[in-house]
Amino acid sequence: MQQPGSADSANDYRVVVSVAYYTGFVYVKFIGTHLEYDAVDADTIEQY
Repeated sequence: MQQPGSADSANDYRVVVSVAYYTGFVYVKFIGTHLEYDAVDADTIEQY
């Protein structure tokens, strides 16, 4: 089992964000594993 933050676990997750440049806000729309990411449409995902 890998420890969080170890060199081997650096790429275990995917993040989808939306950036509102005018206001400077970054909205995190999705955080998940590669397997979970493969099951969603990154262009339309909305997770709160």
